[in-house]
Amino acid sequence: MTVFKTTLLATAAVFALGTAAHAADPILPAPTPIAPAPALAHDWSGIYLGINAGFGSGTTYAEDDDAYDFGGISQNAFDDISGFLGGVQAGANFQADMFVLGIEGDIQLSTMSQTVTTNTPNEATMSLDYFGTVRARAGVALDNVMPYLTGGIAYGGGTLDAEDTGLNASDSQTHVGWTVGGGVEVAMDESVSFKAEYLYTDLGKSDYDVGSSNDSNIGFKFHTIRAGVNFHF
Repeated sequence: MTVFKTTLLATAAVFALGTAAHAADPILPAPTPIAPAPALAHDWSGIYLGINAGFGSGTTYAEDDDAYDFGGISQNAFDDISGFLGGVQAGANFQADMFVLGIEGDIQLSTMSQTVTTNTPNEATMSLDYFGTVRARAGVALDNVMPYLTGGIAYGGGTLDAEDTGLNASDSQTHVGWTVGGGVEVAMDESVSFKAEYLYTDLGKSDYDVGSSNDSNIGFKFHTIRAGVNFHF
């Protein structure tokens, strides 16, 4: 009996010590799981249509950067031309991971013009009536924000109005050239985005015949800044 009591007391003591030691252990919180990096929420892929408006400023220039002569005008090359513009655009994007490739075409009406004074003195006006571009775009998708570079071909139509000179004539011609620039587009949701864009455009020269002894070979070089809204489908 004495042995039984001794064994029982020893067992109880060991159990009590184990329970006390366990109770003394600090209670540590469960480790917080590491959340995966959030996936990009906005997908730029798809087609879109939009409108834009802005301002342009640049120069006209003549053959070999020499003066062009019509209606008594002796006008140096690289004269100022400026005005407002507005138009429409359409395009398509393809997104792979965070990179966005696309193509965009646009056409703008323009008030960009310059007026020069003849020797009489009368006035003649050189104006860019419209222009457009067909461009590739390459951007980086930062979720709903996409900075991009762009470049491609450009086209346009100009008018040389010499009605108020001794020539009493005017002529309109088509120009073809190139353009390059960049911008940033911000998506408000899956359907609407806003963009701001800069382009440098060289439309090249065309021959304007207003009845002078030689055609006036005139081109356009200009900068444009414009803002627009795109509707995605």
